[in-house]
Amino acid sequence: MNKVFEKAISKNNNIYNNTTFNKVDLSNNSFFHKSYKRNFFNEVVIEKKAISFCAFTSSNFNHCSLIVNKIMNVNMQLCHFNNIDFSNVNTFYSTTFDNSFFEKCTFSNTIFKSCNFTNAMFINCYFDSVIFKSSNYDNCTFLNCKFINFEFTYMNIDYSKFLNCSIENSILSGMQLPYIFGFNNLLENDSNKILINNQYFLLNEYKESFNLLLDRFKKTNEYFPIINITYMINLEYCEYEAYEACKVLCYSKNFIMLKRIIELCNFLKVLQYNKRNEIISLITSLSNEIDNHYISLCKKLLINDASNDSITIETGLDYNDPKFLALVKKIDEEITKREENGFHVIRYNHKSPVILDISLLSTFGSIASIIGLTPLIVNAIKKIFKRKNEPKLQNFIKITTTYVDDNGNTIIVIEKIYY
Repeated sequence: MNKVFEKAISKNNNIYNNTTFNKVDLSNNSFFHKSYKRNFFNEVVIEKKAISFCAFTSSNFNHCSLIVNKIMNVNMQLCHFNNIDFSNVNTFYSTTFDNSFFEKCTFSNTIFKSCNFTNAMFINCYFDSVIFKSSNYDNCTFLNCKFINFEFTYMNIDYSKFLNCSIENSILSGMQLPYIFGFNNLLENDSNKILINNQYFLLNEYKESFNLLLDRFKKTNEYFPIINITYMINLEYCEYEAYEACKVLCYSKNFIMLKRIIELCNFLKVLQYNKRNEIISLITSLSNEIDNHYISLCKKLLINDASNDSITIETGLDYNDPKFLALVKKIDEEITKREENGFHVIRYNHKSPVILDISLLSTFGSIASIIGLTPLIVNAIKKIFKRKNEPKLQNFIKITTTYVDDNGNTIIVIEKIYY
């Protein structure tokens, strides 16, 4: 049996994994039912009629020239594309780009049919006259990208982020737009048109119909677009809608959607400190009834964007120093003593020297009590770093406390503890 098995795997000539292709022409290579996983393609040329049924998972493409009529049924997940011009690829069909990264890439007059780009990221990319049919772009990030003559109507872009992007002479889906991060920023260029149920509208007509859209989404309890639209209409009302949405999703135990809503609140900078604390308390009370991975994620998202109140401790310690873990434990104990229904997060890097970042939700009663945490931390440090019979103390731990006072001013207090 071993010899049969050895003979079988020795005949597998379809694998070209973990290989570096540097400044070569691969046009004569076969790209049909081949595996090119985890490869590095640097300034290579590939000119083929078709690339099909191949796997390029976790590969890097740098300054490559792709001249291909059709790329179909190809796995390009977790790939990194840097400075690639896809304009010479006529059609992508049933190709997967999930979790891939595109940087300084150009897409022009290219057709994508039934392709997936879930969780992909595009930075400084250019799109011109690209056609998407039944393609999925949900949860993608577009940063500093430019779209010209683009049609967003035959693609799913739910929960994607459009950050500092320019869109000109394009067609946007009026019913899908409110489901993205950066919805408000995509409504700035009057050259774009809105498509709803096969009817085209000008941008100002779309904006004037926000209240009608709001009624439509409220009938089906679509909280994400409700918050996006109310943000454009009335910020105070948006705060109310965001808070109510979080409560409803908590009671219905829909923590997956709650995570989306909290992410949107953080993106729009809505949901005040006290409301965040109430939602955290509600999540905590419900967490005893259900075990859900998204519960802890929701809590962290609520606190991570809750305020600028934080304490940073530059320890001067190595990660493996036993005093480091003792310090983290002691600080955690001191903060826990002070908070009642509050929530805190202690983060630390894995480099030397270690830096601790402590994020606090503003639920400790008052700013004075937040400031009052610093002396407790100082005492905790002194207990751990006591040294006897040492005339000169040259080492120190630096504590930086940042908070916002009643007038909205950011206050930074720096203290050094020598040991």
